[in-house]
Amino acid sequence: MRRRAARWQRHQGRLGHRRRADLHGGGDLRAGWDLCVGGRLALAGGAQAGQDLRADGAIECAKGLRAGGDIESQRSIRTGQGIEAGGSVRSGMHLEAGWGVRATGDIAAAGAIHVGESLQAEGTISAGPGYGIYAGVHVQVEAWHTCAPVRASMRPQALMSGWWDGGGTGSSPAMA
Repeated sequence: MRRRAARWQRHQGRLGHRRRADLHGGGDLRAGWDLCVGGRLALAGGAQAGQDLRADGAIECAKGLRAGGDIESQRSIRTGQGIEAGGSVRSGMHLEAGWGVRATGDIAAAGAIHVGESLQAEGTISAGPGYGIYAGVHVQVEAWHTCAPVRASMRPQALMSGWWDGGGTGSSPAMA
């Protein structure tokens, strides 16, 4: 029994967690390396991965998501709090966060992007064809410039709300 436990600990430390089915949890989930789920990831808490966090199904967390690398779902991503990625954030459908989303890469969704506060990417921010990007939906319009900034390498074409604060290209409300 002791040999099996030691092998499992080495496996966890080196590869992280991989699961081929849905993964449901009543609290927080942490993986030291990758977290890969073959189905839906649904947590009553938040999820944190040292590297990439990927799911073939939807990702739904009552709290936030954090990964040292990419965060990717073939379906929708929905969090009650924020999303932070050391790489890119990609959603096969809609992307929703109660607070904000920050990524050192791109933020992309095949559907709409809907965040309560700020939206920040070092790369680009894009929604699917015919869908919009909505930042600051939980913030009064008068406070957008401080509480709902949208930053990216270029202004998102489908930006519907939030305060565009692009690197050196000026700042303005999304509606301008």
